[in-house]
Amino acid sequence: MKIAIVGAGITGVCTAYELAADGHDITVFEQHGTAALQTLYATLQESFPGAAEYTDGVPVVGPLADPRPWLNAGHGANGWAVACDCARLLADLIAERAPQADAAGYAPARFGAA
Repeated sequence: MKIAIVGAGITGVCTAYELAADGHDITVFEQHGTAALQTLYATLQESFPGAAEYTDGVPVVGPLADPRPWLNAGHGANGWAVACDCARLLADLIAERAPQADAAGYAPARFGAA
């Protein structure tokens, strides 16, 4: 069956995924050109309200709260320069390994999130 979904937020994307997995022909319409970015911001806002507005220039890497949703965001203009290091830091934290960098400076807790 052909199905149109209006809105590529988290609900629209999840619905499209589930329907496509069932074999339906899905078309998603989104007013914004960056559906993935809109979904990311919507999810971020639900998990960590206001995080998209923090502008101290330091990425946010670590657990938000129990049951441990993890965050690796806020790279801004430094994205390419710090992406690999932040990914390594996040992997170390998730695996409960001692990170190579001091994780405290990147922790969501600095914004009162944990």
